[in-house]
Amino acid sequence: MNVLVLGAGGQLGLELKRCALTENSLQFTFAERAEVDINNPSQLQSALSSREYGLVINCAAYTQVDQAEENQSLALETNGTSVGILAALCQRNNAHLLHISTDYVFDGMSTVPYFEEAIPAPVNVYGRSKLLGEQLIIGKCHYTIIRTSWICSSFGSNFVKSMLRAGRSNDSLNVVADQVGSPTSTEDLGGLLMLIAQRLKGMSWPGGIYHYSSKGQTNWCDFARFIMAEANIACEVNPITTAEFGAVAQRPLYSKLSTNKIVQTLGITIADWQTSVGRIIKELEAE
Repeated sequence: MNVLVLGAGGQLGLELKRCALTENSLQFTFAERAEVDINNPSQLQSALSSREYGLVINCAAYTQVDQAEENQSLALETNGTSVGILAALCQRNNAHLLHISTDYVFDGMSTVPYFEEAIPAPVNVYGRSKLLGEQLIIGKCHYTIIRTSWICSSFGSNFVKSMLRAGRSNDSLNVVADQVGSPTSTEDLGGLLMLIAQRLKGMSWPGGIYHYSSKGQTNWCDFARFIMAEANIACEVNPITTAEFGAVAQRPLYSKLSTNKIVQTLGITIADWQTSVGRIIKELEAE
């Protein structure tokens, strides 16, 4: 089965490139933004018609949460309108669309992990744009939507790398402590996507919306403290509130995702976030 990966230059796209090195039964084509811009319909059409793809994995996204408040049109186009165009092209070319979405489609008012059936109510432009993308996929093609959270890896820019850098150059840091969720490594998420691709190739994947994040939950402050401890960095991490931090975009205060559906469907075991983040730190230290 031929697989097209869009957004191949991002964290997850780079992880999938690494996964593909040991995957022999799937033929991958990786397209970075310079090659296929999701906001360019003609490039999308050319890419999908270049060969017979059974699966398109969309890792392309506008992910700058604060900047999205100022660049609403670009965020809504990249994460919403263009995804709808991609879905229509997948339907026309008989390709399954595997799309990555986010915990930020929820308002954070829950006190228990969000199930797939929970009603989305995003509190910022980024979340609204990602929800629009979901809405424009459903009913337009054969699809799988994976909502995930707090993505981190040894690639690109992310919280783990930012904290390692900040911790090594500061004696103390102030980090938000009233937002709760679950870090998710691209290594784990990439492995999941490979498993779904294999099931799809074997005609045994139902599609739909699924939640996937690491086992357990934390807040950003405790997450930062864990990073410092794992990397043996003597930097004190002090808790502050979201209001004190003063970010441009509002964030959901609780966005832990329930993974019961994906676990039961695939029969998988999900690693705890500490184990997965620990692997990232070891990989970065080995570079």
